[in-house]
Amino acid sequence: MKLIILSILVLCNFQVFAQDDAAKAERIAKVKSKILEHMDKKIAALQTAKSCISSAATREAFKACREPLKALRQEGKKNRQARKERRQNKQ
Repeated sequence: MKLIILSILVLCNFQVFAQDDAAKAERIAKVKSKILEHMDKKIAALQTAKSCISSAATREAFKACREPLKALRQEGKKNRQARKERRQNKQ
């Protein structure tokens, strides 16, 4: 009888661990998706800047090519600050 109860308890524990692993895998997939989306956005901005710079002939044209990259960096900075504030408010 004790063996049966012990077996049931062990199996229940494995079920809990399996559910935790599934939740972790789902969270990892979400984070991976966000990171890849951000990287694609960054790569597209860099490719646009590269083509702009290669076709620029004046100093003003070079400056104009930097503006989209600067805006992307500022957007990222705002996002990081917002996430930091949310984490600090949770604590």
